[in-house]
Amino acid sequence: MASRAGLGARFTGGLALALPALVVALFSGGCATWRGRAGGQESGGRIALRSVPEIREVGGRGDRGVLEAFFRASGVAVGEDALAEMIPDWSAEGALKEGAVRRAARKGGRVAMGVKADEAGLAESLRKGRVLLAVLPKAGGRVGAHPLCIPVAWDRGGKVVEVLGGDGVAKVGEEEFFGRREGLGHAALWLCKPGEARRAGAGRSQRLALADFWFGEGEWRKAEEAYGEAAESDTPGDARGLTGQADSLARRGKFRAAAALYRKALELDPESARAMNNLAYALVQSGDGLMEALRLARTAAEREPGNPAFLETVGSAHLALGDAELAARYFELAWGRALRREASVQVAIMDQLIRAWLAAGRHEMAQQVAEARVREFPEFRFPKDLRGEFPSLEKKRRAAGKK
Repeated sequence: MASRAGLGARFTGGLALALPALVVALFSGGCATWRGRAGGQESGGRIALRSVPEIREVGGRGDRGVLEAFFRASGVAVGEDALAEMIPDWSAEGALKEGAVRRAARKGGRVAMGVKADEAGLAESLRKGRVLLAVLPKAGGRVGAHPLCIPVAWDRGGKVVEVLGGDGVAKVGEEEFFGRREGLGHAALWLCKPGEARRAGAGRSQRLALADFWFGEGEWRKAEEAYGEAAESDTPGDARGLTGQADSLARRGKFRAAAALYRKALELDPESARAMNNLAYALVQSGDGLMEALRLARTAAEREPGNPAFLETVGSAHLALGDAELAARYFELAWGRALRREASVQVAIMDQLIRAWLAAGRHEMAQQVAEARVREFPEFRFPKDLRGEFPSLEKKRRAAGKK
C-alpha cells in the first residue's frame, strides 16, 4: 500500500498550469533593476518601465536569458538547472515547460497566475512597473525563431510596443502584439505574491492558480478552500476545481470523500487522466474497489505513459491486490521516468519499490533500493514502516543528512 509520503508528489504531478499557446506574461511586484515597487513613466501617450531588465546569455540560448530576466525582475533567482528544466535543450525557442515554470515560481514564493493580455492589462502593468514576458507570433500565428520578449514601453501615438528580447529592443506593431490574445481566454502569466493573488480577481483561472500554489506549499485547507471557490466561480461544477478539492482531501487522508469528488469530476470530464488516476489511488488507499482502481489506473497510464505518478498508481493497485512482483515492475518503470523529476517524486516511488520487493520476499533487492535512496537523498526520512525494516540504514541516513 502506498504511503502518505508519496501523496504530495502524486497529486501535484498532475496539476496543469493553463499557459496560453502563444503568450505568457508576468506582472511582478518589482525588478532587480530598480528599488521597491517603482511605477512606470507616462508622457505624450508613451508608457514605459522606469528601468529595463538586463538580458544575460544563459546556456547558449537567448530564450533562457529572457526567461532568467523575467524571473529576476520578480525577485526570484533561478539557476541554469532550473532554466534548463523550464526550457529543455530539445525544445523549440520559447517553448516553456508549464509545470517547471510553476515550480520555480513557487520556490520563490510566487503564484503563477493566468491573466488577460490586452491593452488595459499592458497599460496597467507598465504604469505599476510590472514586467511582462510575452511570446510573439510570426505570420500565420506561429511562434517565430526568437519569440520570448519583455515589453518595456507602449507608444500609443506611434501605435507600437517596444519589446526587449535576446537581440535587444525592437518595435512591434500594436496589431501584432495585441493579436496574440486572439482565441485565448487568458494570454498572460502573473508571478505574484499569494496575498496579491487573492486580491487580483475572482476568475476561475486566478483561483485555480492560487489553489495550486497553496497545494504545493502543503497548505491543504487553504488549497481546498481555493479549489472550492474556483469550482463555484465562472464554470459551475468545474471538473478541475472538483479534482483540486479532492486532491486536498486525499492529501489529508480523507480518501472516501475524495473519491466521491473525483467521480463527480469524471462525470463532467470523462477523459481526465488526472481524475482517473487520483480516483484509482483514493480507492487503493481506502481499500474500496481495488479492481476498479486497477482498471482506472491502467487507463490513465495508457493516456499518459510518461507520467511516473500514474505508473506508480498501477503498481500500488497491483501491490494492494497481492501481486508484488508485477507491482515492482511498474514501480521500476515509474522510477526510471522520474529521474529528472523533483526529489520528493523519486523518493516516494523508491519507497513503494522497496515495499514491493519486501512483499515479494526479495529482501536483497529492497536493500539495494534502500541503499540507493540513502545515498541519493539522505535528507528524506524513511517512512515508519521502512525504518523498522532498515534501522541501520536509517542511522546512516541521519548521519549523512547532518553533514
